Formats: sequence, structure tokens, C-alpha cells
Amino acid sequence: MDNTLVLDEIRKLCQNHSKVRKTTKNPNDKPEGWKPLIIIIPLRLGLTNVNTEYIDQLK
Repeated sequence: MDNTLVLDEIRKLCQNHSKVRKTTKNPNDKPEGWKPLIIIIPLRLGLTNVNTEYIDQLK
């Protein structure tokens, strides 16, 4: 499953399962129950050199 995103697994990892709730509300806080996530997806343009199909899009 190379380069495959499993949405159910991402949802489980990003949900905050803490039983403790904040008693004060801070407007700068993120919504309760979710943790931030950055997804980095590798892109392979070629093994040793760039495929000519991609050159115009990369310019």
C-alpha cells in the first residue's frame, strides 16, 4: 500500500481521545477533539532523471 492514504486511520490518529475537558475557552485554541496533521506525499518524477512528460508542468 505504497503512497495510499487510509482515511479511517487518519481520523483515528487526529482525534483527541483525552477524557479531560478544558474549563476555560480561549478563542485562539483549536477546536476540541482534533489534533493537527501535516500529510507529506512523496512524488517520484523518475528514478535517475525527470520524465519528459513532466517538464512543461515543472517550468
